[in-house]
Amino acid sequence: MNATKNAPRARKFFHQFEGITTLRDGQYISEWKQYTSELAKTPRDPNLWCNRALICLKEGYPEIALMDAKRVLLLCDESEDSIELQKMSYKGRYYYAEALRALGHPGLSASEYEKLEVLPESFDEMTEIKRDEFRKLASTLRQIDDVRIQVSPSEEPENPRNKMLLPEILEKWGLDSGCIVLTYIDFGWFEFCGQYPWDHRPGERISATVLRELQDRLDIASNKKLKVVLRKLPPEMVLESKMTMHLGIEATQNFQFHEHILEEDPFVAAHNHFSDRCEYCTLELVETPGHPRCAVKYHCHNSKCKELFCNRKCYKLAMKLYHKQLCGKNIDTIIHSAQRVRPGWNQSFILVLKLFALAKKRNINPLDIEEIKFLSRQHASPLSREGHLPWDAEYETIYIEILKLLEISLYDIQYDFWVFITLMAIIGANVFNGEGIPRNTLGIFPLTSLFNHRCDPLIIHMDATERYITKDLISEHMELRQKYKRIGCNSFRFTIITLQHVKKGQEIFISYIDSTDDKQDRHTRILDNYGFICRCQKCEADPQSFLNPSVCWNIHYYNDNQLPFQLEFLSLN
Repeated sequence: MNATKNAPRARKFFHQFEGITTLRDGQYISEWKQYTSELAKTPRDPNLWCNRALICLKEGYPEIALMDAKRVLLLCDESEDSIELQKMSYKGRYYYAEALRALGHPGLSASEYEKLEVLPESFDEMTEIKRDEFRKLASTLRQIDDVRIQVSPSEEPENPRNKMLLPEILEKWGLDSGCIVLTYIDFGWFEFCGQYPWDHRPGERISATVLRELQDRLDIASNKKLKVVLRKLPPEMVLESKMTMHLGIEATQNFQFHEHILEEDPFVAAHNHFSDRCEYCTLELVETPGHPRCAVKYHCHNSKCKELFCNRKCYKLAMKLYHKQLCGKNIDTIIHSAQRVRPGWNQSFILVLKLFALAKKRNINPLDIEEIKFLSRQHASPLSREGHLPWDAEYETIYIEILKLLEISLYDIQYDFWVFITLMAIIGANVFNGEGIPRNTLGIFPLTSLFNHRCDPLIIHMDATERYITKDLISEHMELRQKYKRIGCNSFRFTIITLQHVKKGQEIFISYIDSTDDKQDRHTRILDNYGFICRCQKCEADPQSFLNPSVCWNIHYYNDNQLPFQLEFLSLN
């Protein structure tokens, strides 16, 4: 059903500032680098953070400006008696409010603008601050947020208010109920192309040195059956992904059906604490006698630590990798966020925590971790959500909590907020699910991540969990799994086997999604999670057209024929 003719014309809201013009043309990036260099020397200078926040707003990176402005507020609060710092705090709050508004959080932004309405007498000479405009803007944002709150889904399964208001909205605009999906009120949107302009690492991931290192590791894991290759992307995929080259894997020999070609343990694994599991390999710790997966709970040697392991080996490996930095720490806040069923990256928070801990142990930037620095990153596609990724208000909170747990200063440039965002993007594009409910167990498999996608894959990955051990695939595979179980291998180990005959020199593809889904579902998931449209033979032969959903604040339209409308125009009276 088409929208009624009186429906308002859609207009962009993202990244529109009243007093700060968004350019995103790179002209301020050199200044950003200069301020960052100075912050490495004097990290507690609020003036530097304030200036960098303004640059981020002008360049169209409100998510970075958000945390820079937060630092300004915290630093200025330490010296409340200073008039100059009070003025800087006011400016920092203005940038903080602007960042929240640009990220699609009208309610949170309104709260900050309301704080700007009251000024001490000593601020009267600040004519550039227009309090009346802030008051009006806060009122408008509050009205928008009131509608968002009324139509957004509740955390509770039943919400009579939503059931009552949604039909009114549908009737008012003549919309079909099947074209709307409500999202959470604390979700906004941000643009992320996979890297920030000051981040040089994506170019290094395809260097000759990195390729040699990858090949050495792949030779060991595959017994020299596979080869890392660098391929040029077709023009249409360059437009979608904003990259020109990509890594892949090809066969160095012919493979038969159901042939084992790669074995890999996760570099880092995590579980979201829905049940007792080994903190290192995520094996479920079932204590029922006679159960085929019966495992003894091996407690951390620190009596104050609540984490469990399946044996001494996993405990020692975890201690060597990251657990020493986390031992005895209360991570309940992160667990609670990771368990929430939401879009975005929240299910990966515990993985991010472990990688930050590992980086601190090695005293390096988390993006320089050797085992994952070559991995691709999740990015927004112009074909999905109008070029935006979901922004969860909890990202800010979780980042601060991770630094607090690891006793890392909020002003340490090596662990800057953009590093946190980029690391989540790396995990988002490369994480694999394990057993149990979706996103319960997660693992990073660096070599397996090198396989590119096809909806009609040549290979499939299998872990050593019970569902595959007991499944009658091939006797050889079962015997291998039982052997690994006897010798105590990582329970999350992946075995890559072929699903078709593969010729020498042929690139090998895996499916990133459930290849049995219909084309619309496959393309939606691939676009949302990986930022490209699949054009494999299976997709090209499917006559079904892909409908690219439009986005409008927290209401999604799954039909291009629907005219999206801004919530600020909605009136339920």
